[in-house]
Amino acid sequence: MVKYKRRPLAYDAFKWTNQEDDRLPLWFRAAVDKGFGQIETINGNRVVTIETEKGVLIVEEGDWITLDERGRMYAVKGDVFEMLFEVV
Repeated sequence: MVKYKRRPLAYDAFKWTNQEDDRLPLWFRAAVDKGFGQIETINGNRVVTIETEKGVLIVEEGDWITLDERGRMYAVKGDVFEMLFEVV
């Protein structure tokens, strides 16, 4: 049986820490402007949702938001991000 390995992809990413809008990456602010993400304040907390191929995802504080080479955004839990991603 032949084994396969995934091709590595490069991702832009940032950790959601309830930061102010001016500290968010430009690519994420552009995605929000185009309607692919939202930042709302609910009960005093800022909540982020992003549109993905699998539907709307809620991003919790400490999650990472990634953008792949094809322009698709994902939300990744912090512990999973640490296992799967490394700085290049």
